[in-house]
Amino acid sequence: MNEGFIAVWLLSIGLILFCTGWQRHVAGRISGRSVLIYLCVAAILHPVFIPVGPDIMLRGSAGWALLTAIIAVVSVRNTMQTVFVILCTMLAGTVWLWIRTMYAMDPVFILMNPKWDGPLMAGLLAGLLTDRFRYHYGIVTLAAAIAEFSSAAGRHTTVVTLGSAAWWDGVAIALITARMVWNLKTGFRRGPRRAAEGYWQRRQRGGSS
Repeated sequence: MNEGFIAVWLLSIGLILFCTGWQRHVAGRISGRSVLIYLCVAAILHPVFIPVGPDIMLRGSAGWALLTAIIAVVSVRNTMQTVFVILCTMLAGTVWLWIRTMYAMDPVFILMNPKWDGPLMAGLLAGLLTDRFRYHYGIVTLAAAIAEFSSAAGRHTTVVTLGSAAWWDGVAIALITARMVWNLKTGFRRGPRRAAEGYWQRRQRGGSS
């Protein structure tokens, strides 16, 4: 499968759901205007290359993604919540990097795909540990950067491009996984409460008749 195809495919699905009444499930309280501005700026900056090291290049779209991710994390007024999200980011990035390193050393324990398992685990952690879209986005984007930068430190023969099509595939997979896990988590959490409310409403109607 060509690199970048998964990111475009998941983005298309997300936009369709966003525009057909599933806005809260897809992107929380993020407005359509904010989504449009984000995508337009990312598309405009994507052809720009920024050297950040001897073997590392940063695409403009990745720089924009990292900037907005940092803003999403640090703009929270609750300091303890910000620290918690930063710790979650470090955990997700470490797990992502560990899986990539494990496959590079001994590609045996593959769950789905060597390029997907890291993002899947990072998205799973983000969805389980936090409850807002801004946190999910910030965690998976910064975790993808941590995994890429850390893995690049051990390579001296190839130039690593942060913001490549493969990198965006990982970010998209991780973000979608985080939102799916969050939706499942909130569904399970609200299910028993709604059932209990329905039960007591029926009891009250029965008692008043």
